[in-house]
Amino acid sequence: MTGRPPVAWRGVTVYLALAFGLAWAAQIAFVSAQRALADLPAILTGTAMLVSAAALMWPPAVGAFVARRWVERSGFADAGLRWPRGRYILFAWLGPPVLTLSAIAVSLPLYPIDWNLETLREAPSQSGQVFPLPPAAVLLMQALLASTLAVPINSVFAFGEEFGWRGYLLPRLLTVLGPWPGLLVHGAIWGLWHAPLIYLIGYNYPGHNLLGVPLFIVFCTLAGVLLSWLQLASDSVLAPTIAHASLNAIGGLPLLLLHGVDPAVGGVIYSPLGWIPLAVAIVLALRIGGLASLLHRPASAASTPGIAPG
Repeated sequence: MTGRPPVAWRGVTVYLALAFGLAWAAQIAFVSAQRALADLPAILTGTAMLVSAAALMWPPAVGAFVARRWVERSGFADAGLRWPRGRYILFAWLGPPVLTLSAIAVSLPLYPIDWNLETLREAPSQSGQVFPLPPAAVLLMQALLASTLAVPINSVFAFGEEFGWRGYLLPRLLTVLGPWPGLLVHGAIWGLWHAPLIYLIGYNYPGHNLLGVPLFIVFCTLAGVLLSWLQLASDSVLAPTIAHASLNAIGGLPLLLLHGVDPAVGGVIYSPLGWIPLAVAIVLALRIGGLASLLHRPASAASTPGIAPG
């Protein structure tokens, strides 16, 4: 990574302190609020969860802004605040659904398709509600919404993470640690950032509160490679933002489609079996997408972090 100025660790330290400190406090508060609001009407609970989503996902953006503006005084030239080319929007939007379907495919030997959609049939009785449509229609509508309207809505929240992880931390760790160590470490840090939510309520891994933490770290390390490829190839933080939003929208679909899914084993993209299509996508990014050359590419004047000594 020649051509980049030395990184001031003071800025990175402030970034990590704010990203983790604010987010971990928000995650603990989220768990407490979830338990306290369990008996409230659904509309109030939904509003509270929406506010919580912003509090959970925006601390990295706060940390990045503070580090750039007041610690490094480096400005935002390398933050990727520009609209990506159309092909990267396409990759970002459609990539997660393809990966999710691939995770379903590799998991079929363990988790067959639930043609009766028992999970959807049981959901109304558990929530005290009644679906006005047949389960198959509900599943179809959910899939359509997840691949269309949910993506721009989710992007508002996903940008809070991407502005921090890919827009700020990634270029600095690539500089300090080198291409592959920096790439992998940045993804592992991103995974660890989710730890309280996983450990306290089994987020993404119900019944595996402790095991879920390292599993999600591995997932974020792999997914972080692909999001970084989007960032580096498009020179835009908005490309991984769209991909992150699309993944959040579609990633849980296998839980409704497959029978008896255990996310600590397979079915979903963040499961061990789901790592297989992620690994294949990384190979494609290396062989076709030019990831290796992007990692070794000297920084341009427009994307170089102008970091003050510290």
